[in-house]
Amino acid sequence: MIKKFPVRDYAVIVIGSIIYAAALCFYVYPRSFTFGGTSGLSVLLARLLPLPASTFTVILNTVLMGLALLLLGRQFTLRTLVGSVLTTYSIAWIDLLPFADRVRTPWMWTDLVLAVFWIAVATVLLFSVNASSGGTDIIALIITHKKPTLPVGRALFISDILIVAGAFVLFGLQTGICSVVGLVLKALFVDAFGAIGKYLKQNRKNEHL
Repeated sequence: MIKKFPVRDYAVIVIGSIIYAAALCFYVYPRSFTFGGTSGLSVLLARLLPLPASTFTVILNTVLMGLALLLLGRQFTLRTLVGSVLTTYSIAWIDLLPFADRVRTPWMWTDLVLAVFWIAVATVLLFSVNASSGGTDIIALIITHKKPTLPVGRALFISDILIVAGAFVLFGLQTGICSVVGLVLKALFVDAFGAIGKYLKQNRKNEHL
């Protein structure tokens, strides 16, 4: 029997990837926020070594995809690959939009909250269909796979905290503080949105009983 193609799941991956890319282009990159992830680690490595951040991103994502295939299965790896490619290409075309550099506000802390909010929304959407945008999200899911009782937001915090700490050294106090606050908010938002999603899903199941 041929399995029906999961159109809804891949539609969610497309939406989540575009939201994630928009948050990066509109708020994260212009403000040099570092919430962790392979993009954050690549920025740090590019400051220390004579290679561009894009090269480090490819290397790190390739290694993490290999780990995902070994530990999280083929379905997750395929969907994460789709999410990662979509996020990358979405960044490329969103950057070309004439208003892309005018979306951010004059206030760094407002941009921080907006960036974290939309990244958390995108992350939860992707996680809800057994996917991710790649990077250290994979490490977080490996941690929760091994310790199912650990909230995903806390696992994300653990996987990214050392990367964020590097922002203090390379980008200064203000960006470093913003990045730490952003990482904490991201962890809280992801857990909160995830809990809301589970509650709504459970309610829908109960209604059908």
